Amino acid sequence: MSCRVIGRKAESAFLETVLAVLRDRGVRTVTADFLPTGKNHLAERFLPDHGFVRHDNGRFSRDLNLPAPAALGDLPIDVTVEGLEMTNDVREPA
Repeated sequence: MSCRVIGRKAESAFLETVLAVLRDRGVRTVTADFLPTGKNHLAERFLPDHGFVRHDNGRFSRDLNLPAPAALGDLPIDVTVEGLEMTNDVREPA
């Protein structure tokens, strides 16, 4: 995503839409990693600001049973996700 878009909530709309699709398909927890670099300090708070909790191992997770920090209707753009395929390939975190 372009740095010109970051901060205008497009990233929030995209994330919340994908998480809503996953929730509707029965996914209850999402795990994520943030790998800090010299150029991505703008994204350092992205996961915590979107309801992800940092664990002792450094990974983040979000319980999709809990309310989202922002309602999709409150975000400035409408995102439609097409072609998102789900598989039964469930991998354990590394």
